[in-house]
Amino acid sequence: MDDYAIKRERRRTGNSKKKIKKEDIIEVAIQDLGLTYEELLDTTPAELYRLQLVYSRKQERRWEIAREIIAMIHNGSMNARRAIKGKDIIELSFDNKKSEYEWDDDMVRRMLKVWN
Repeated sequence: MDDYAIKRERRRTGNSKKKIKKEDIIEVAIQDLGLTYEELLDTTPAELYRLQLVYSRKQERRWEIAREIIAMIHNGSMNARRAIKGKDIIELSFDNKKSEYEWDDDMVRRMLKVWN
């Protein structure tokens, strides 16, 4: 069950906290993330969390591409009365999310100094 399905289920049932069962973790790891059972056993919780974040971002990116293509098709049609944006078609979780990080020149210089 991916994040969208979990959030949708929580909204539908009014249950803001869902107890995660071992079967749910195995299902996500094997079906969604493509891990084998042995790989899952060798994966730390931090690595599994990172893999889930990467998978969720890939899913969001696919939805983002799909809505932009739909908007382009709509805007390119001869009968379009007004141009629409991808955000007008479907709103994604990151559309209204503010950046948690403020990048200034000093911070970038310090990071580059540490990395080099």
